[in-house]
Amino acid sequence: MREVTKHRINKCNRQISIFSGELDTYIVRIGQNIRTTLAFQRGPEKSVGVNGLTNEVLLAVVMDRLERFQAGPAPCEENAEALELLERALAKLAARVQRCMTRNPHWRSRGDVG
Repeated sequence: MREVTKHRINKCNRQISIFSGELDTYIVRIGQNIRTTLAFQRGPEKSVGVNGLTNEVLLAVVMDRLERFQAGPAPCEENAEALELLERALAKLAARVQRCMTRNPHWRSRGDVG
């Protein structure tokens, strides 16, 4: 398993471990007792159905959380800028899906999830 460390920017996040086995599974561990598995889509939707998360789902969760922070008693510039960047990231992923569907009919017929 490969350890992901990009999140370790403060004391709180240094107590959280992220491990990746395959490209579609991540394990998040908080301390010794709390463990969460993030299972991403594995395979084309058309042939295997929807069986996991997508990048877009995780971005939407983070965006919702930041929007709620911004609507609360202490909005800040950093959260507003992070929200803008996440919106751009979501738009780029949507553009990639459209480009792939336009350029590659086989990709479209497989029903791949972005």
